[in-house]
Amino acid sequence: MRQALAVFVFLVAAVASSQEPSPAKSNPSSLFTTTRFDAALVIRQHDQGPADDVELTVIKPNYSRDLLQKQLDYLGQELGNPPRGVRIYDDPVDSNNPHTTMIKAVFAVNGLIDRSAGALHLQPIVRAMSLSTSSDELNGLMVQFSGENPTKNTIRSCTPPSPGCSGVAVEGRFGDSSYGVEYRVKLLSHDPKAISLADVPTSAPPVKPVEVHSHTDWTLVALILVAAGAMGALVYSVLLRSRPGGRPKARPRASN
Repeated sequence: MRQALAVFVFLVAAVASSQEPSPAKSNPSSLFTTTRFDAALVIRQHDQGPADDVELTVIKPNYSRDLLQKQLDYLGQELGNPPRGVRIYDDPVDSNNPHTTMIKAVFAVNGLIDRSAGALHLQPIVRAMSLSTSSDELNGLMVQFSGENPTKNTIRSCTPPSPGCSGVAVEGRFGDSSYGVEYRVKLLSHDPKAISLADVPTSAPPVKPVEVHSHTDWTLVALILVAAGAMGALVYSVLLRSRPGGRPKARPRASN
């Protein structure tokens, strides 16, 4: 009986584990697996207006403040309105080591999130962050539009030489509405004019979800049913042995 129970529990665990494959295992060539980001941007639309609040963190230590300011200025040129309330500051990674700091910037700007069109405008961000110097450059970005739900007009991916895509590779995914839409960006050029991506695709499917949809393994289900039947038969057999006299004898038929 214990052996049958152990087999039953093992098979149930096997089915449960088959329902939760990781995105990385499902697609090892995904940008989320292959591309390391140097900077992360979290963007939220302000509750009381069309402004978008942006928090930008450069992961590379000792990144140039002057370059970051130029990138923010370029973003304003792309969007047609300058960032407002800009605050740039150092965030120490190790308080005991002043040489290991990350630079952060917080600001507000209009035009990154367009809910009326269901569009998330990546091109201005990518072009601005592509600016570089001889000593500093960013090659990968993580961009999260927090709280946004993908629509049919939300860009899913962009990889040259697909139409409208050059100088950059982009892949998107989404979780629940509180998480929003996340993009991994791989910069293939540091010339803003060479970078192009369609912010509002016309035929692309919705953004891929973070979770991979589960599927039922009917072979495992069949094995579980067999194991359950075997366990039931074993329990019945044990109960018969435990009764006085074992299996009851059939009564003789009454003679006419």
